[in-house]
Amino acid sequence: MLGQIINGDVFRTIKVKQLHPTSGAEVIDADFTILSEEQFDEIKQAMAKYKVLVFRKANLSDKEHVEFSRKLGELHDFKLHVKEPRFGYFKIFDVGNIDENGKPHALDSPRTLFGRGNALRNKGSPEYFSDLDPGSQPMVRHQIVSTHAPSGRNTFCVGNYLHHIENADGTPLLEEENAALIEKLIRHVTRPKNVLRLEWHDNGDIIAWDNVSTLHRTTGGSCGGKFTRDMRRTTVKDDSAEAWGLNPTKVVLATDSLDLKTMSFHKK
Repeated sequence: MLGQIINGDVFRTIKVKQLHPTSGAEVIDADFTILSEEQFDEIKQAMAKYKVLVFRKANLSDKEHVEFSRKLGELHDFKLHVKEPRFGYFKIFDVGNIDENGKPHALDSPRTLFGRGNALRNKGSPEYFSDLDPGSQPMVRHQIVSTHAPSGRNTFCVGNYLHHIENADGTPLLEEENAALIEKLIRHVTRPKNVLRLEWHDNGDIIAWDNVSTLHRTTGGSCGGKFTRDMRRTTVKDDSAEAWGLNPTKVVLATDSLDLKTMSFHKK
């Protein structure tokens, strides 16, 4: 678990600079090379309170990245989705735009085509997928409002991935009512006063966020698509009582069973 809030903002081994009224803080003086248990506990306390933490110029090696993440909890494994990891660890997800030689992915590479196809599906050809029935696929169910275990706060479980909302008896809301309520909830949580925008300043920066109590999205920016991006991510599993929501524990979801490396990509 990411940690409990203890003694408010009293930290002995780190400095914490709040970045936004509702979430986000920069952690200063965290020494990952000799991270003590006290300092690690205070980082967890800061994460519980601020939900998003920034560590500037942390400069962790891949090994240090994995080791630090493992201290937070069990890590997701991405071996289903890649043939060989570029970093030597299946616990690290490659979110860069370069290949194993450090060169940008070619325009006709499988990875580029996969990303382009996803974008076109959302933007250019919705009618092509009109026969698909999302309701025929396995669904996971969560309470709209649940308790964020590390902080004790209430949190919304909403986002653009939300398919439908159910009545107390388990029946789905009517289509128009469902769409209106989802839009209202998303509009509420993404109000400007709730939004924290962060920029990468230097190589070696780390940004960590709590997926349970925050939504995140890349925004592109003026440099999008112009430069190489060497970026990696680890994902810590939620080990709280709310982790599985209303679902049986350890259910394998479609995203866990899809093996991207067995997919074929063809070009003219």
